[in-house]
Amino acid sequence: MAYLAEPASGDHGRLTGGDADFPRPVTDHDWETPYPPFEAVPRFRWTRGELRRRPSVYRHSAIRDWIVDERAWHVFEEVAPGDLHLIARATVDGEPARIVQAAVILDVVDRDHSIIDVYSTYEILRFPAFLESSRAEVARRVFRVPGSYVDVFVGEDLRAALDEAGIHGLNYAKVKFEEF
Repeated sequence: MAYLAEPASGDHGRLTGGDADFPRPVTDHDWETPYPPFEAVPRFRWTRGELRRRPSVYRHSAIRDWIVDERAWHVFEEVAPGDLHLIARATVDGEPARIVQAAVILDVVDRDHSIIDVYSTYEILRFPAFLESSRAEVARRVFRVPGSYVDVFVGEDLRAALDEAGIHGLNYAKVKFEEF
């Protein structure tokens, strides 16, 4: 199994601040490539959401991917080393955190069983199905797929490790595997 993973920012609250420390506006960056790392340590503030529980993985409106706490960072590094590009160290209400980008792109999409919008000059992958032959390859990974650069996926072993470590704040949607 693989999962589309997104921070559950609404129920868990939201982050503010920090983006003034970025060396250039994040809107000017081509996010298909790694954002350049930097030394400044952005300071973010968390506003409690309905769940009243601090998440381990955050979304910030000015940042493409995630801000993760130290515990989540260690799980990602242990199970999927090198899959998350470290942009910068940060703090959330004074606690250490990391700004990260899912930089790995895996071509594991079964196009025949995926939902793809086709336009005259481009395509948008709306929801993928993965090749059955890729099941082992994606199990311990955090990655993107071609044609869907805004979505981040995690494999079943990585999700299990995150759950076992008590990492919360991510919503998951199953992605099916198709026999080829």
